[in-house]
Amino acid sequence: MKLANPVHGIVLSGGGAFGAYEVGVLKALLEDGTIDPAVFSGTSVGAYSAAIMCQGGGGKEAAAKLEKVWLENVAETSARMGNGVYRVRLNPIDFFNPRAWMGGPLEPMRGVLSDAAFFLKLGAQKAGEFVVSKEPLGRRFLDLIDISAFVSIEPFHKLLTDTVDLAAIRNSGKKIRITATKWDLAGLSVDPAEVFRNAHMTAEDGLKVILASAAIPMLFPPAQLNPHWYVDGGLAANTPVTPAVEAGANIVHVIDLQAEMHELTIEDLDSTYEALARSANIAVSAAVRREIQQVSQRNAELRAAGAGAGAGYREIHRYHPKTPLGSFRQVLDFDKAFLEKLIARGYADAKAHECAASHCAL
Repeated sequence: MKLANPVHGIVLSGGGAFGAYEVGVLKALLEDGTIDPAVFSGTSVGAYSAAIMCQGGGGKEAAAKLEKVWLENVAETSARMGNGVYRVRLNPIDFFNPRAWMGGPLEPMRGVLSDAAFFLKLGAQKAGEFVVSKEPLGRRFLDLIDISAFVSIEPFHKLLTDTVDLAAIRNSGKKIRITATKWDLAGLSVDPAEVFRNAHMTAEDGLKVILASAAIPMLFPPAQLNPHWYVDGGLAANTPVTPAVEAGANIVHVIDLQAEMHELTIEDLDSTYEALARSANIAVSAAVRREIQQVSQRNAELRAAGAGAGAGYREIHRYHPKTPLGSFRQVLDFDKAFLEKLIARGYADAKAHECAASHCAL
């Protein structure tokens, strides 16, 4: 049934470098101009792409700009050192990389000295906390461990500053919905997911909203938006369909980075990574499947009651890879060639999309 007043929404999932796949899907969906999204709902890396789409007007031109940003600002290229998302502190490989010397002979040493100063300050802070803590000794030793200390998100700060136009998002005719997880309220009897809107993208807090949504626990530090601390929105809603629906979308295009479930071999069952990846895949896929089933059931009930086209029907179209986009290591692989392959793959999959095979809700 054709909806009387169609309002299109785009849902962008989290998934690190795999978010490049979403760029390809967006190119395919928007290139002929038949879809004009009114809502962009994103989490984690999807929050960043949603911001670029929203500030750019949400159409074909915005998708082209998004691709350019991914390949020129996000990707690690032969023209510059590192990617636009993160840097590993005191990484000896970087020191011996010829690209590290492109800024002059003192450039690598500046990085080493800066990182050394960071760890000295952090060490002094941890030592002080260890001494004054009243926790058991074993717990105090565990508190000394901080893997995220080895990851600098300075490149991501620069990326956001260089490419995100907060005023354009606040004044955009497109609605943005960015989901982040309340870190300090986890486990309490409240919904840990918080949804930020256009009005929240202020000069003071706008970039923090995106940082919060993309703050992968144990790798990236939490972001503070008073009075709470926030981390990756994917923990609470990796594929945020509900915010798009609540914003008024009745035709929702979900770009899901999870592949179809595949059969594990006996060797896979011995892999810690495969166990973690499979657990995350099941949880995310189950959440998306529930959303689609609920909409399908609602539509069936409306049809059975003889309701007309304007009675509240909704559609959910799901775009996803047939096989995994990459390994665990590649989630943080922002090499330009890899991102180009993901974009091309997303474009091809969207062009070949079939609602029956993807179990879309119509």
